[in-house]
Parts: sequence; structure tokens; C-alpha cells
Amino acid sequence: MSISHGVIAVVRELLETESAFFRTAVALPEPQRGRAIGNRARMTHDILSLMRLMVSPPTTQRFVVNIPLRESDVNAFEDVPILPTADHLAAALEHEIPFNDSNCAICQESVEMGTRLRNCGHGFHSSCITNWFSMNPRCPVCRDDVRVPRPTRPPGSSASDEESH
Repeated sequence: MSISHGVIAVVRELLETESAFFRTAVALPEPQRGRAIGNRARMTHDILSLMRLMVSPPTTQRFVVNIPLRESDVNAFEDVPILPTADHLAAALEHEIPFNDSNCAICQESVEMGTRLRNCGHGFHSSCITNWFSMNPRCPVCRDDVRVPRPTRPPGSSASDEESH
């Protein structure tokens, strides 16, 4: 079998696997689908680059290919969430704080007693903000990162006092 026949066979196999991949990828939820398609496009590009080298090899070139261990493992390239630690949360939260005429920005229900963020002063139901910080390190209102300690505000001042110029 000549190189051109081998290249044609590889291209045919590549097209068949691409077709099967995209039939499967449309069923994935959007964040995973985008990452899986991007990873697949990079892998296809690498395969075609290798084939180009086979047909007309350069005099000197170094080539690195990263191929996932299992094609079916679409979660191999998931983002790694960076979440606040228990120490971060202990330093960033004040519990059992009374609130007057306030709503939780997460669930939109009235808050009478809840948890306040020390950095920005925003208040939430304790269960709502605990659940929030299991997925995200930032205040859901102002996006302040609770992993970054700030000087404590004097008692009686509010977040709106600091934000006004």
C-alpha cells in the first residue's frame, strides 16, 4: 500500500469517526458540548498535521501531540473550579446577623436573620450563601472574591457608603 492509499484510508476513517462524534456531541449540554467539540477539533487538526508530515516530511521539525486517553471521556478537559476554603469562609462571613426589610439576592425571599459578607456587607440566607460558595468564590451581588481578605469596615458603615464617591 502506497502512502497516498494510506492517507486516503486514514482520511476515510477520520471522516467516519467525526460523523459519529458529532451525532453524539449534539446530545451533550452546552458547556460540555463546546469543550468536547473544541477538544475534538484540536485532535483532528493534530492528526491532519501528522498526515501532512507523512506526505511531505520537512527536513527538521519537532511535533508534539496531546491525545486524550479515552475519546468517550468528555469530562477529561473540564475546568477545575477554585472554591473558597473553610478558612476563607470563616474569615469572610458573619452569621446570625439581623436584617431589616432585606431580600436574599440568591432566592429573592425576605431575610430576617442571615449571613453577611464582611468584605462587601451583602446579606443572604445562611443556607443560600453556603450553597452558593460550594460553586463560586465570589459574592453573587458585587462579584467580590471572598478568598481575598479586605480590611473590615467600621461598624455602622454600609457597602453603599464605600461605593459612593
